[in-house]
Amino acid sequence: MKSVPSSFRKKKQKIVRSLLLATEYWAFRDALTRSYILDIAHPVRFAIANHDNTNPKFVTLEFALTHPRFKHLPFKNSKGIVSNIGGDKWEKIHDLWKKDRRNFIRYIEGDVHDTLLLAEDIFEIRY
Repeated sequence: MKSVPSSFRKKKQKIVRSLLLATEYWAFRDALTRSYILDIAHPVRFAIANHDNTNPKFVTLEFALTHPRFKHLPFKNSKGIVSNIGGDKWEKIHDLWKKDRRNFIRYIEGDVHDTLLLAEDIFEIRY
């Protein structure tokens, strides 16, 4: 069996590397151009700051759900499923997922529901 000349191997490695970089760049570009990521935390902090006539600062979802700016919204307030238990929040969520699927689903659905209500209110989305 003949060995491949080193110049050919180097060219092949260079082509493979450039293809890998092109693929990685394409995936990055694709993610940016095809996705629209909405982080509701920023609009919430500005809405609360506007309401309170203060500077915007980061607030938790739990804080936003109890803030007077959003008191008219019918939140599910499922945060209490995890917040009312002592310990690490992520461990509690993991435990719910493993041991109490019904409350886990209730927690997740409540989070999504409440976040969508915030977005609808801030962006004045009406159905």
